[in-house]
Amino acid sequence: EGVWTLPDRLHVTVQFFGGRAKKADTLDAEALVGTWHEVAVHALVFVRGGSILCAACQLTGESSKALRALAGDGWWPHVTLLTAPPWRAVDSSALLRAWDAAAAAAVTAAEGGAAGSPGNADGSQGTSAVDGATAAGGEAGKAA
Repeated sequence: EGVWTLPDRLHVTVQFFGGRAKKADTLDAEALVGTWHEVAVHALVFVRGGSILCAACQLTGESSKALRALAGDGWWPHVTLLTAPPWRAVDSSALLRAWDAAAAAAVTAAEGGAAGSPGNADGSQGTSAVDGATAAGGEAGKAA
């Protein structure tokens, strides 16, 4: 079994710039250095039998608008708590996208119609779980 790794510091990644950052984005990010923001965790998501644990969260309050603007579309606010090979912290967003899509499909199937999606960046909430990924309090493949 792999050894679990705790990230050097817990954080919500807003934007990963890498080597190809746009100057405007880095200026916007620099303006946010040292600021504090309210974060509400609404689910702990992990892969059953896997080696990744992350906290799906939402940013609340007026200051979250600047973070959402910097993050852009497709942002899944979360905190990666633990990983072990072959999983890496960068895999958390993909895990949350899969969890959210499967949860929405499960709710749609259960209700026989359109469904809201738990844990979206737009502020909708819920607790559920999906095949392969589980949110605390749910069972794989079922909406809690």
